[in-house]
Amino acid sequence: MTNALKNLAARAWLPIIAFVPLLNLFIARLLTATDGQRVRVAGYELHGACWWQERFGAPCPFCGITRSIVLTVHGELARAVQLNPAGVMIILGVVLVCAACVFLGFSQNSGAHLDAGARSATNRMHNRIALLVSLYTVLTVVVIVVGWAWRLRLIWNS
Repeated sequence: MTNALKNLAARAWLPIIAFVPLLNLFIARLLTATDGQRVRVAGYELHGACWWQERFGAPCPFCGITRSIVLTVHGELARAVQLNPAGVMIILGVVLVCAACVFLGFSQNSGAHLDAGARSATNRMHNRIALLVSLYTVLTVVVIVVGWAWRLRLIWNS
């Protein structure tokens, strides 16, 4: 099998593989719960303390992210953003990457039948998706840093 054919076969699985993380989010929604202070998975409370907070007395950039993700998959976006806005960004990223994989898989599979102009347009779209993923990554890092600074400011001003 040639490399081009192997590449096409690999991309044919992208739309199917893209649904695995979405299925995981659905399962997480069914199995998790939080009251904003504690997280429970299948009825069992998760215990874990933040090493950073224990040592320095202030939250780390990722404090609250598990609770934020659980609240996000349960649709409680306002509470999730209050705990840690990065949790919402992570779930949004998972959904967007899955959508991009579905698009790339279907566009690549149909690409064999496209003329040169349409193939060029598809390649431009792939490049735009790569750029958007890069921008999303930078935005997520900014949200993590700004959210952390905001939480620290609230602690230090109280």
